[in-house]
Amino acid sequence: PKGVVIEHHSVVSLSRALRDTLYPSQEGPLRAALYAPIVFDASVEDLIQLLYGNTLYVCSESVRLDPEELRAFIEEHELDILNGTPTQLNLLLACGLDLSSHTAPRFLYLGGEALGQELWSQLASIDRIRAYNLYGPTESTVDATFCPITSERPRPVIGRPIPGTRAYILNKHSQPTPIGVVGELCL
Repeated sequence: PKGVVIEHHSVVSLSRALRDTLYPSQEGPLRAALYAPIVFDASVEDLIQLLYGNTLYVCSESVRLDPEELRAFIEEHELDILNGTPTQLNLLLACGLDLSSHTAPRFLYLGGEALGQELWSQLASIDRIRAYNLYGPTESTVDATFCPITSERPRPVIGRPIPGTRAYILNKHSQPTPIGVVGELCL
């Protein structure tokens, strides 16, 4: 566990970046869930949904920890947006969440851990949803990069920086590396 100060202007910047990248053509209010633990930075991203005029369904901890109950919660509230980790999504899929169904969430935002090849390929093959791989340490106010998951990208990548963020790959001397050379990601 770590404590990270997130200033209000950082949350506003994240909100604008999400609006410009993940929600550019949002039609009408959407239904989302607050099911990340409130101490996890992803909860900030869930709370931002209210700024867009979306409905936010608060998920209890007991439901959040039980994939069967969480799947039922998603279906009962007909959620449009599912924001979680790849592991959570895999558990929901194993419990019968059918992403090709018209009742499944239309927007999937996955972060918090690496997205595996199998799940990437599965999501890329479903036309009715818009799925994104998100990356960012808490210090960057939840997300620093995003990548649409599409069939044009055959393997998982973290994508490009969100608006207002710069990403560099630096060598051990803090100098930019050439394309394809291993280095440290600095945001």
